[in-house]
Amino acid sequence: ISIEQGGIRPIGWRCIMKIGDLVVTIKGNLAVLLDVKLGYETGQPEYVDLCFCGTGVTRTGFPAYKVKKVKTDKKCP
Repeated sequence: ISIEQGGIRPIGWRCIMKIGDLVVTIKGNLAVLLDVKLGYETGQPEYVDLCFCGTGVTRTGFPAYKVKKVKTDKKCP
């Protein structure tokens, strides 16, 4: 399943994430996941593209192991 088809990929600390998910960096910055770049040999995510919420800056090539999905409350829509 490709990213364009809405596929899911493991990112960071073994969390399953989709494009458009809210993530947090290891420094505590919130961002929206824009794209995932897979490694050539491993097929695992190596880099992600992010749009930071506080500044609106888009960052490409951010190491995937430095982000994790923000857990949301299941009761909220």
